[in-house]
Amino acid sequence: MKRRHRFMLVDDAGNPLSPHIAEALVSLVPRFHREFPLIRDHSLLTNFLEEAGRRIVKRERRSGPIEHLHGYAWVTLRSVAKSWLRLGSSRVALNTLTSEESTTTLNAMAASNGGPEQIERSILRRQVLGLLSREERLVCLRRELGFSSRETAQLLGTSPGAVDTLLSRTKAKLRRLLGVQSRDARHPDGKADDE
Repeated sequence: MKRRHRFMLVDDAGNPLSPHIAEALVSLVPRFHREFPLIRDHSLLTNFLEEAGRRIVKRERRSGPIEHLHGYAWVTLRSVAKSWLRLGSSRVALNTLTSEESTTTLNAMAASNGGPEQIERSILRRQVLGLLSREERLVCLRRELGFSSRETAQLLGTSPGAVDTLLSRTKAKLRRLLGVQSRDARHPDGKADDE
């Protein structure tokens, strides 16, 4: 069940707006919500209603009572809202969630980077790639993406054998830098040659 808000509209001096103007503006709230569904903040809507009310009061002071007040009030309220929407700050306000909405949204979202283990692997991968030269990094990334040695060689302007050699040396370099023993250097029982 939606909570209904009451509007106490005031003029520039803080005095209540004339009842006929306030009633006309408040009667437009459902129509306003239909036309501007993203503006759902009660205080913001109150500000719009009050600004529209102030404009109507100024118009009535200049020209007397407005014949079609309801229609004039709608055009004025709509103008106030559209002016506000053109401001850059309004985009931030419209796209900012309340704390309850943000918690609900975050809980419903799937993690784009995976779980903690996947995030840590991604960080480690970036750190490891940072240890490599440009060519070594390029060869590793293209291999990871499924490119053949021939395709990578065409990009680098070299031979497929040179790409395979560079990839092999890069793997050895990474094992050495990370302190990982090569499988070839181990005995079938899992112990390294130097143990």
